[in-house]
Amino acid sequence: MENEEELKISEERECGYYAGRISRESYIVSSPSISIPEQEKLLNDGFRRYANLYYIHTCRACTECTSYRIPLRDVKFSKSQRKILKLNSNLTVRMITPHSTTEKEELYLRYQYSQHFQKKLPEIFRKTEEFIPEEILDNMYSQMYSNPSSSAELETTDENGRLLSFAIFDIARESVSAVYSVYDPQEEKRSLGVLNILNGIEWSIQNGYKYFHLGLYLHGHPKMNYKNKFGPAEIRERNSGLWKPFVSTESM
Repeated sequence: MENEEELKISEERECGYYAGRISRESYIVSSPSISIPEQEKLLNDGFRRYANLYYIHTCRACTECTSYRIPLRDVKFSKSQRKILKLNSNLTVRMITPHSTTEKEELYLRYQYSQHFQKKLPEIFRKTEEFIPEEILDNMYSQMYSNPSSSAELETTDENGRLLSFAIFDIARESVSAVYSVYDPQEEKRSLGVLNILNGIEWSIQNGYKYFHLGLYLHGHPKMNYKNKFGPAEIRERNSGLWKPFVSTESM
């Protein structure tokens, strides 16, 4: 790794996925000027990006966190995934240079409020004990707009131009990596989260990329089950560092 001398180890803390377990990461502090070959190397080594950090889990007592990617030459959409594409065929999908708007800010707030508080966003954004929009918006900019220059943003709008979803993808030499996805929580029937991935995969195939990275995967964890429906896929073994076949659980 070109930045091996910059590899740092985080402090140990409680795992965000399994109660009672201790987590830590190895990480690199990067910049928007990171080269595309270096970005490709980090993805191939199983690293995931958050803001300006590329990290990989190196927990002492657990190896369940693995990296998950889809070789695009083999990808197959399931019957249910093809139905989602057909259902949303009237929407407009664009891959653009990442940029924020007030409409994206509001959608991000509604998405986060729905996902983490299981409530609707108040009509007027006011600070409360449980919800501070300013802090969440700061997280949005770190999470989605502190990007390498090669990143791209997927926007999906309806017939009236209303924004339904947006997602950030890192574009390396042979790989595309899904960074973060936001969608309208009131449009459940459209399965917009799945649609963002499907459209990202289709764009990657059309533009000649070899791999589509879906980030972290924990086999059997309820928050990760949606990923194993995309494939056939590969997971990276932590001990050997090799990518091994992982067959999707969803019938094709």
